[in-house]
Amino acid sequence: MGRPLSEKEQQFFGSLFQRFDALGIEWLLLRNYEQFPREIGKDLDIYFRFSQLAQALAVFAEVVREQSGAIVHLHERSYFRAVWFVVDDAQEIPLHVDFYPGAFTWHGLSFLEEKQVFSEKTCFSRYPIPRPAHEALSLAVIALLWGGFFREVYRQRIETLLTDERERRVFEECSCTAFGFVATPDSFPANRGEQRRISKTLRTALRQHAYRTAPFRALVAQIHYWFHELRAHLHPPGVHIDIASSDPAAGEQFARQLANNVGSLFGETKILGADLAGLRLKWIVWRLKASNFLLIRTVSSRTPGSPRPDLFMDAQSMSGDEALCAIRSLLKKKRRLDG
Repeated sequence: MGRPLSEKEQQFFGSLFQRFDALGIEWLLLRNYEQFPREIGKDLDIYFRFSQLAQALAVFAEVVREQSGAIVHLHERSYFRAVWFVVDDAQEIPLHVDFYPGAFTWHGLSFLEEKQVFSEKTCFSRYPIPRPAHEALSLAVIALLWGGFFREVYRQRIETLLTDERERRVFEECSCTAFGFVATPDSFPANRGEQRRISKTLRTALRQHAYRTAPFRALVAQIHYWFHELRAHLHPPGVHIDIASSDPAAGEQFARQLANNVGSLFGETKILGADLAGLRLKWIVWRLKASNFLLIRTVSSRTPGSPRPDLFMDAQSMSGDEALCAIRSLLKKKRRLDG
């Protein structure tokens, strides 16, 4: 089920897209646009040229301020910027928009050039979207490249997008150009072991093709990617919270209430087990905070040697509202977009 948009939220997106068009900023709605602008899915993915990303973000922040809204949280990576924001003080659940110029890339390497995506775009209602073959290719391979798995939920959507034989041929041609072999929807099995094997094949083929056809460009793109990924780990957007409670059941309940109240501001929420400790705990916290996780751990007291949490809360003395205010205050310090 999608997230309904209020009239003011719909007006916000209308103003934003008009501003983009007036300034010559090219953009596309990537997916889950069927009910837009009445509603969006969990988030709204918008595709831009990498060269116009900074300008698009500045325009976005400007329109948010003009609408008396506020940016709540920001997750910056080399290939996207995820933004949570409100345009109404009464709005309880922030909107989540992904500025996603890397929708057709992996580790800085393109499997579909942005010039081709924009030159062959089409429209749904009055909104620009990728041609069906390009959308299908992104849905088919993006999770395989990044996560080593195929999103089964997209299989039917991919088949629908490729109903037209012309689109199926373009899909096959694009996959052959990027990876050196023809991929079809049937190429992606449900078996996870086979998916991991195909994932390795796609990554190797994309890397080899990129360095064989344009080695200097590929090298620069990957250096740029890893530089920004290092920044994400040095300034992670995720939050680690330790909740102190002498009653394990009360601490667990407080943690779950907190996750329900603010979990929508993060990529995922993970409640860490009390058995985690030492280097293993430090590694998990370091890795997942960089991926915008909300990490919550229930402890009986502060533990020497454990990673220092961003926030330490007492389940017995802190109310849910106070906890929410503390997290929002922390996110405000982290935020740089609307500086």
